Amino acid sequence: MTVYSSPYPSVAVPRTSIFNFVFPKDDHHLEDIAFVDAISGKSYTRAQTQARARMVAFGLRNGMERKGLMNVSRRRTALVFSPNCLELPLIILGALAGGIVVSMASSNNTAGELAYQIGDCSPTHILVHPTLLSTTLSAFEILKVPKENVARRVLLIASADEMTPEIRSKGFLCIDDVIWDKKQLWPEGFEGEMADMTAMIFYSSGTTGLPKGTELSHYNIVSAIYSLQVPDRYTGVPGKDAVAGVLPFYHIYGCVMLVFDPLTYKIPSIVIPRFIPEVFLSTIQKYRPSLVFIAPPVAVFLANSPLVEKYDLSSVQKITSAAAPLPVSVNKLAAERLKRAGVSNPRLLQGYGMTELSPAVTDTPHNRTDKPSSVGKLLRNLEARLVDDEGRDVAPGQLGELWVRGPNVMRGYLNKPHATRSAITPDRWYKSGDIARRDEEGFFYILDRKKELIKYKGYAVAPAEIEDVICAHPSIRDCAVVGLPVPGSGEELPRAYVVPRDGSVVDLPGAPLSTELNQWVKERLAPYKQLRGGTDCLHTGNPKSPAGKVLRRVLKERAIKETEQPGARL
Repeated sequence: MTVYSSPYPSVAVPRTSIFNFVFPKDDHHLEDIAFVDAISGKSYTRAQTQARARMVAFGLRNGMERKGLMNVSRRRTALVFSPNCLELPLIILGALAGGIVVSMASSNNTAGELAYQIGDCSPTHILVHPTLLSTTLSAFEILKVPKENVARRVLLIASADEMTPEIRSKGFLCIDDVIWDKKQLWPEGFEGEMADMTAMIFYSSGTTGLPKGTELSHYNIVSAIYSLQVPDRYTGVPGKDAVAGVLPFYHIYGCVMLVFDPLTYKIPSIVIPRFIPEVFLSTIQKYRPSLVFIAPPVAVFLANSPLVEKYDLSSVQKITSAAAPLPVSVNKLAAERLKRAGVSNPRLLQGYGMTELSPAVTDTPHNRTDKPSSVGKLLRNLEARLVDDEGRDVAPGQLGELWVRGPNVMRGYLNKPHATRSAITPDRWYKSGDIARRDEEGFFYILDRKKELIKYKGYAVAPAEIEDVICAHPSIRDCAVVGLPVPGSGEELPRAYVVPRDGSVVDLPGAPLSTELNQWVKERLAPYKQLRGGTDCLHTGNPKSPAGKVLRRVLKERAIKETEQPGARL
């Protein structure tokens, strides 16, 4: 067995709650800013954040009953359904302080998707932003919950003065309504073995099937934060640095990097509701964060939009992209444009993680801009293996499925014991499903999802490799590659869906850009990696999850429906 260990020394992880970890007893930075609303400028200090969270905890555990609602019991689940807002971190922290399991729901969910999650995790209460109340009510209709019971299960993430008469008339209450005389709950500790209890449930993106609820314990998430504390990762200095990003807090990447991690390092987190180009850029110019966390779609924007150069982004010392692969060509173009926006030494570096791993696995050292295609080195306390289809370790430098072991590995999938057993071996190796390699310096490279490899003539073709080549073409802004099944053969043909920069039409045989792309790929990749499945144009962009992952399932379904493909042949 070939086991790769982290180059960083292992350290003991405290067995405590997430809340007590980010707010230690010897906190000397209580008056420092914790969260700032990018739009309004309103902020909370660390002391205010801690106090407000503990008030929320007391209200959820003890203040609901006095308002005619049922209190949320310890270790029961509350579902949180909200876009990014200043109050959201305090709601999450408050529920955790109260010993409540927090199930995060995507603010992009339809009523049907929300109903599925409610049915799966069985929350006693829904904490919902007013803008999503209509979706929530529709979800309850799908679940056939009696209307008289809905208002007793819903609590709005809003202050009392934000509650409209219309909402009040329907019997709904808000967080302020259940906060009782500013009473604070003493945070639940979850010490020792109790730290292994479920703290949060995040749902996978569902790129290849229905989303699965990933149960993460207090120990899992504290371990993930600890694993990020490595010498060559710039984490910011209290009183000097700040962090910003447009990652949704309902995603594990955003929740850890923009909520828990900044609290741990005692630096402010600038809360941006969602990605609007002007808002994102003006936030960096106004608040001058040194650390910025993004997903690949934002990197594509940085690479292509002239708007970037109209703002002063000189405060930025490091941009981390994760959640999906970042083409080298996009990295290069973004770095060039960032220079023109005042960033003297652009560092657009990749990290790697998964919801099931809480999420951190690798990160690129601050000074290693020479490896733009790498996702970095294994973080502390983690081990990795690269394994072939037979479960055997591959030779150094060869491709294999990445398996990871360490304290970050999830408890399991909610209500899905078979899926959990399939994903985690008896000796606690998590099978990531990602094809990777490791170089002689210990840097990892993620090639693609194992399930998304295209099988052609006995070869395994990685979509990401073809995408990287196509994205390097000066006329292409974005690209996604899927396998087009050939009926009766068991084989697939690589098919590209491209987003051109200038609106060129490439979905017809012989179109100039389509022909040029075929030649471009032919000159750069082996014969079995050619676009035999054709090329299609999507002017509105490829379908992606909020985290930036290409929804290949959607594109594959589209490809199957397009039965007559120009140039599709074995």
